[in-house]
Amino acid sequence: MSDIIRIPCGNVNAFLIKEKAHAVLVDTGLAGYAEKIYDVCKDSHVECIILTHGHIDHIQNTAVLSKRLNVPIAIGIGDEDLIDDNTLQPMYGRGAIGKILCYFSQKTIKSNSVEKFKPTIFLKDGDSLECFGIEGKIIGLPGHTKGSIGIDVEQRDLIVGDSLMNMLKPTISLLYEDKMQLELSARKISDLGNRCIHFGHGKSVQNRKWI
Repeated sequence: MSDIIRIPCGNVNAFLIKEKAHAVLVDTGLAGYAEKIYDVCKDSHVECIILTHGHIDHIQNTAVLSKRLNVPIAIGIGDEDLIDDNTLQPMYGRGAIGKILCYFSQKTIKSNSVEKFKPTIFLKDGDSLECFGIEGKIIGLPGHTKGSIGIDVEQRDLIVGDSLMNMLKPTISLLYEDKMQLELSARKISDLGNRCIHFGHGKSVQNRKWI
């Protein structure tokens, strides 16, 4: 049975999925948290870094952690462009709070930079994680970004990136690239049934009907 370890990095989460002798790091947080994440990972046999999407707050320590852990980087097909330029995909806010969050997110994008890195693994819906020693698969969750993905571990835990959020309360994402796709992804998550949902922002909760 895998353990899911949440690594808070300010208001963003990274996760370590551990299963016996193997592990996968999911997302790498904002700059300034590389050492904290490394300390959690260093005694595990990390096989890969998987990025749920390409937004800066989830990828800023990827280059340094990939080097220190000596592991490849994986991302969902469709988000490769965001790594070098977060402005290449549009971002919209859902409701008044979403619009405020969108404004500050865009300011963060403009005022921060990411050390360059190149993913070598490109993931799509249904891909297995067995090659990394993990019982799990990729769930395509487009909408927040084109290539957003989730990770379904043992049909028990689901890491959803920013397709859902738990900032003020658990909800469908307040930010989107494609609203219709985001809502379809939220329904897809609901339809998976009994899962512990692990957010990119906020504490974990049980799955539910999201819209």
